[in-house]
Amino acid sequence: MATNITARLSSLRKEKGLSQKEAAAGLGVSQALLSHYENGIRECGLDFLCRAADYYNVTTDYLLGLSESKRGFEGAFGIKGDLPSDSELNTLTIFRVAGKLRKFLTFPQERNDSTIDSLHRIYSLMMYRIIIAETFKGNLPSDWVPNADILNGPAYLHPSCDLQEALEKILRSKTFDNGTVCASEQSIIVETSMAAAAEQAARSMGYYFMDDTQSKALAAILFKPNGALSPEGVGKTAQILGEKAGFAVPQSARILVAREQDAGAAYPYSHEKLCPVLAWYEAENEEAAKTLAMKILSFEGVGHTFSIHAKDKEAVRRFCRDIPVSRFLVNAPAAQGGIGAETKLFPALTLGCGAVGGSSSSNNIGPMDLVNIRKVAWGTTREDTLVEILTAKILERLK
Repeated sequence: MATNITARLSSLRKEKGLSQKEAAAGLGVSQALLSHYENGIRECGLDFLCRAADYYNVTTDYLLGLSESKRGFEGAFGIKGDLPSDSELNTLTIFRVAGKLRKFLTFPQERNDSTIDSLHRIYSLMMYRIIIAETFKGNLPSDWVPNADILNGPAYLHPSCDLQEALEKILRSKTFDNGTVCASEQSIIVETSMAAAAEQAARSMGYYFMDDTQSKALAAILFKPNGALSPEGVGKTAQILGEKAGFAVPQSARILVAREQDAGAAYPYSHEKLCPVLAWYEAENEEAAKTLAMKILSFEGVGHTFSIHAKDKEAVRRFCRDIPVSRFLVNAPAAQGGIGAETKLFPALTLGCGAVGGSSSSNNIGPMDLVNIRKVAWGTTREDTLVEILTAKILERLK
């Protein structure tokens, strides 16, 4: 295993045209340590393995030599070579995957429980992101994406939170599937007293803070003149988004951050952003942060998802009483937490927003939400009804 990972760390770095120093900076380790990993002098830990997989856009199985497919689809589907990238997924891709699904379901000798489970999860995620992308391109009806106009959950970093942990979880959430999961964070709210420390920590982790010129240029790519989301930016990486907007983004950057002042049509980054882009808000205190969060949700996102990072349980209680959402996540990455992967919510990719958000359900939609039950109800004998007996007794006492 050590031989495989050392060779692949080195070859992936060279494929990207990076020096050891550049790759080490992007991976958050020293050049000396990366050299030891690439030469087999030291074995890397799980944390570095996951970071390297994200950085080089490959699976951990590929890094460990357990799979020859960088994207991980070969083992599940028996397809040689990688499937197209997210931006190239199309109807042909759906048919290829559907064909493999049918094959596995039809021939028991070619499947096992583990394979079927992986197949279902990958197929569901692929279908989900294809539908999201194609809907926003206008190729599918808008109602194919439930509540497509209100996916706009803010994340609040309370002063009591573990700052490093909170920012790491948001990073992991917002880069998952390049930010297309509807529950993922759309903005970060920090209090003024901790803003400088939060920004410094964020920058060290791969959050790229754009200047005003860059923010305006990117907004023109992300949003149409009427404020609606443009398909141009959906599911794209930070580097591709920067290129489209006319500025260079370092390879070490994972998320683009735009400073925003308020919520509403005049503030573009208060809209939903189905890509690794976040709005950055600063609030004077907890009450101001709560007011701002509610304003963002009222503009776009009411009923959907809100996340708070805090150790102060009383602060959590104060927020959960007032924030109008169906999923109130505490110390969790919103994308994975909202769909039930890292919380005890029902695992689902269809998320209801409740009556306040215009949905018929506030649940993570599961099979029982789609089952219609016929109830056969027999009439009761009139003289035996409890209501009539109680009424008679009350009237008797009142005489």
